[in-house]
Amino acid sequence: DEDEDDEGNKDLQVFIPDKDTKDQDLEVDNSAYEMLHRLNVEWPMLSFDFVGDNLGQARTKLPLACFAVGGTESADGKADSVVVMHMKSLHRTKHDDDDDSDASSDGGSDDLDDDPELRYINIPHKGSVNRVR
Repeated sequence: DEDEDDEGNKDLQVFIPDKDTKDQDLEVDNSAYEMLHRLNVEWPMLSFDFVGDNLGQARTKLPLACFAVGGTESADGKADSVVVMHMKSLHRTKHDDDDDSDASSDGGSDDLDDDPELRYINIPHKGSVNRVR
């Protein structure tokens, strides 16, 4: 349960999987992550992996980019595919929930409002993809 104190601050609780959670709504706290981006796919991916590129090792300068590949498992088995993805313009999201628009403490230009971009190719595959390496 989340209770509010006199100042309107929520008393956040840690999620415990064994606890009854029927009436509990889980919310992401962006301050816990430097970068958190969500990606939805049409069918579940049993396996996915990130692919190496020639853009340099141990990159830390934002925005970031990465390549990934995954295999899907469709309901009828006829729409299975291998999906090759290129994600770019990945920026820091840590302060996205802050009310203050100038939340960056270092004053850097890393925190831009550019939306992340996803380019992908679906390659049809006969049958489910159990493992991608």
